[in-house]
Amino acid sequence: MAKYIKTDGSITEVHPANRKDFKLDELKKFVEGYIEIIPISVGEILVMNEEGKLLDLEFNSAASSMVENHIGLFDIIVGNVLLCKTEEVE
Repeated sequence: MAKYIKTDGSITEVHPANRKDFKLDELKKFVEGYIEIIPISVGEILVMNEEGKLLDLEFNSAASSMVENHIGLFDIIVGNVLLCKTEEVE
């Protein structure tokens, strides 16, 4: 089960439409644009908007903290993101 983390701090559990894996079009809808994938831990990824900073999307505090805590890298994550298992993305 994936978690949709919005810039307002809300986190919602979501499932792929086919109940198996998210397709590219679904991922693009969640992040509202082209996708970028960041490995967070073994078997877990963060899907975010590739052009988020260029588009001046809103800061996502929860996602930024997650990246820093899991991989020890401080980065400003912007826009809504999807946290999911690697196998949930085709």
